[in-house]
Order: sequence, then C-alpha cells, then structure tokens
Amino acid sequence: MAREDFVLAPCLPEDIDQMIDVYLNAFKDDYFGSFTFPRSNIPEDEMYQWLRNRFLKTLRTPEYRCFKVTEVSTGRIGAWVRWQYPHTLSEEQKAEKKREKEREEREKAEGKLQKWPRGANLEVCDIKFGWLDRMREKNVDVENMYVILLLMTDPAYQRKGLANMLLKHGLALADAEGRKAYIEATPAGHPVYKKLGFQDIDVLSVDLSKWGGTKPGTNTIMLRDPQPV
Repeated sequence: MAREDFVLAPCLPEDIDQMIDVYLNAFKDDYFGSFTFPRSNIPEDEMYQWLRNRFLKTLRTPEYRCFKVTEVSTGRIGAWVRWQYPHTLSEEQKAEKKREKEREEREKAEGKLQKWPRGANLEVCDIKFGWLDRMREKNVDVENMYVILLLMTDPAYQRKGLANMLLKHGLALADAEGRKAYIEATPAGHPVYKKLGFQDIDVLSVDLSKWGGTKPGTNTIMLRDPQPV
C-alpha cells in the first residue's frame, strides 16, 4: 500500500524532465526495449529531445490523461501513467488524423520520416510497435474503453504501491462506468495486471537472435472486464 507521503495528481508540462528521467530509469533494464532503443546507439541528448517532444504532445492531446505520484517530502515523481480515456473524435479530428497518417506514409516512402530517435533499431521498432498498433485497432473500442498506454515506476520507488495507485485511479472510473480496460503488458508488469483482473488475449513474441538476443522479446495484450463497484 502507498504511504501517506505520496500524492497523486495530473502531470503538467513542467514535469516533463522528471517524467523523462522516470521513463529512462524504469525501462533501462527492459529486455525488449534494449533492442528497440539500444542506449549505447542513441546519444543522450537525442533520446531526451525525442521523449520531450512526445511527452509534450501527449499532454496536449485531449483524449490522453497523464497522472503522477509524487513524494511529498522531496517533490520527486516516483511513477506516472498515460491513459487514453473513452472518446469520440469529431469529423475534423478524424480528417486531421487521416492527413497525419498520410503524411507519415509519404515521408516514410521518401526516407524523410524520423518516427524514432536516431540510433533506434528501426526494424525491431517496426515489428514491435506495428504489431501493437494493429492489436489496438483490432481490440480497442476507443469510444467505450479505457486504455493504459504507458505505466512506469522509478526503481528507487518500487514496492511502495505507486503503480497500484495509478492503476486503481483509472480502473475505478472504468468500473463505475461499466467499461473495459486494455493494456500491453511487459513481462515485469504482467503479474501486477493479473492481480487487478486483466486477462491475456494475445501475445507478441519476436525472435531477436538476428540482433544478438538470447530469448524472444514479448508483450502480452490484456483486457479487463468492469468489476462490481
């Protein structure tokens, strides 16, 4: 259980640098992530700028909600989450998303698209994130489901219940509204989500031996039915 010296609140633009630090610390030992974003190949300033741009864009996107858990005594963010809330896109928003997708496809064909930080393993990124995107399109009803897009805890704050604080905050809304929740679980997070009622519906397993891997990289697609309030 989280202690009383931690508080949950929405993330703000001024939190970006701390959010980046938590992200990098939380995933530095993630096996699959070491092949998508090999730290030794990506300059630190490049990684920070890429994450800063993505996180700021997230905070400006209406259907996304980012929440942090902060240690009161130090002001340090120990964990944070990015949710996608149920939403209905306007015709203008649908048209804008379509234009953005067409622009990305055009720039990719022309060799101008920089979707990932320089030094990332583009082949593994395309395999992993392309599959996750397809699973989201197949399984997520954006108008009626809550989606956990990113969840992380700084290793210095693990086993303090911070991830549970963030998860239960959103799941309480889903349960109160009778809505399902969706997540793409890493092996480390999978047991936590199981305890909260998520069930496996599909698994991504990528053979990484081509890039020196000793085991497959995996992510598990999980779905949670609303629980009685």
